[in-house]
Amino acid sequence: MKKQIFTIGYEMPWYPENHIDFNSKKSLMDADILLISPELLHPSYEGWVSFTSGWEGS
Repeated sequence: MKKQIFTIGYEMPWYPENHIDFNSKKSLMDADILLISPELLHPSYEGWVSFTSGWEGS
């Protein structure tokens, strides 16, 4: 059975159509496997991890 793979933050050369933009309206629940670039993860309040769209403003 073919698995649905989504990537956020980078493209895999053999699955370029499965790359999802951070601001995409596509549901992550549709993926069997979700790969997220660690560059999008930033430590936040009390050890929780938050995602960022790259905006570094105050």
